[in-house]
Amino acid sequence: MRRPHALSVLLTVTIARPAYADDEARALFERALALKDVNNYADACPLFEQSMRLAPGAGTQLNVAACLSHFGKYQEARALFERVEREATAAGATKAAERARAEIIALDKVMPQLTIELGALPASTTVELDGKPITVSTQLPIDPGSHRIRAAGARHVD
Repeated sequence: MRRPHALSVLLTVTIARPAYADDEARALFERALALKDVNNYADACPLFEQSMRLAPGAGTQLNVAACLSHFGKYQEARALFERVEREATAAGATKAAERARAEIIALDKVMPQLTIELGALPASTTVELDGKPITVSTQLPIDPGSHRIRAAGARHVD
């Protein structure tokens, strides 16, 4: 009578390392932090952005938003802070959500506001700010710098 052969199985257990992109993102983030710590935003911000493209964690997004704010891109910074706040809140990341909320509040204190009144212009006048229609007589947050305001339907009267 034949004996059954024992079947031996070799199991290999591998501990997964973070993906290469995560390692690269971490290295970029660390270099960017060191540059930001010495107020070298010009070199730090592109590294934060590269890191965010590879691994968009809340900390990296907060730093990218801070860079945007530093360079006067307040609206874009605010939108990113809001996104971080929403996503961090949904994920239960309380500290990141609180930091994003604090940054939004601080940004709102320094962001320029524009109010356009029609004055004697007809109520049918449509107003655009940088090519986008806006509601008149309300405060609009804007980034510092030059802007183009266009009032369609307005006529110059001598």
